[in-house]
Amino acid sequence: MAALKAERDFRITNPEAIGKVLLVHKDGEQVLLERKGESWIYNRKWTARPDAIQNLLDALVRLQVQYTPATAAVPNMMRSLYTEGIQVK
Repeated sequence: MAALKAERDFRITNPEAIGKVLLVHKDGEQVLLERKGESWIYNRKWTARPDAIQNLLDALVRLQVQYTPATAAVPNMMRSLYTEGIQVK
């Protein structure tokens, strides 16, 4: 049972340690957010809005798996993630 809990608990517990976030859309568009002191820089050019960064970090902290899907549901979920999802690194 402990292994299942570990697999489901992958949220960020220390967002202050994050220095870089890369968002990649399926069409290849990328957004790079980098921490520079107290600010965040968007695509190495612009200062990111603090409220937008806080919303992103809050989402990463709250992220959790609520249940394991049925095996039959996995192909549809993967297809949906591929067509609608944004990869976060």
